Amino acid sequence: MQTTIDTIILEHYCCLEPEIGENALFLYPEFLSAHEKHVFERHLQGCESCQERRKLWLSIGLGVRIQTLLQQVTALVSARQYLEAIDMYNNVLELQPDLLDTPEGEACFDAGAWLSLTAAWSKDTEITPYLAPSYAPERYEMAAAKTGKAFPLAIEYAEGNVKGKISTAGRLVFFELVDVSEEFAAGIMLVGKVLNPISMLKTWKIITGKKERLGSVGDLFESVELPDIINTLKMFRVFPI
Repeated sequence: MQTTIDTIILEHYCCLEPEIGENALFLYPEFLSAHEKHVFERHLQGCESCQERRKLWLSIGLGVRIQTLLQQVTALVSARQYLEAIDMYNNVLELQPDLLDTPEGEACFDAGAWLSLTAAWSKDTEITPYLAPSYAPERYEMAAAKTGKAFPLAIEYAEGNVKGKISTAGRLVFFELVDVSEEFAAGIMLVGKVLNPISMLKTWKIITGKKERLGSVGDLFESVELPDIINTLKMFRVFPI
């Protein structure tokens, strides 16, 4: 059955209750609670704008929905609403689990307000040159890297404004701050991709002077081989608490 879309409504009508419709439209139904779904469905009955927009992205396909959600993630990051942005990004990852390995997903995660890893060293290896985006051909450049002692790792974010160390104890991975600029004096939130659950982003609150457990080697890196460690490290970002 062919879907008929009213382009006049799409172009000229606005959402009657944007505080309900603007976000819920693209989260419905998978990512809304039972109560949120009920509220949105009542809204949808009377909002012609949301009715037509929903028909549009359903008819065009999943890509439209994902791109819209990514735009919202970027807007949240720009407004420094980091935790809300991470929640939204994880919603998108449920729709497209390989998003972080695509140029679009990487570009969104690299939005300017995130602070990227700018340098990393192990005891034997300068890792920084290999921190290319995961979708780039360089992804496999370290496949034959030597497997010297990887930990502890010295790491820097924001051009050295955040300096830390990643260490292990058995199969557990720990992060501690070594030195920070005034902007990060209260600590940082570390954001990174984890393997369990697969592809999701996770946050850790790191306070100066306190070593924080990030998880197991398997959950973060899959193994202690440098290529696996690098694939995780290049996804880490930080922002001030």
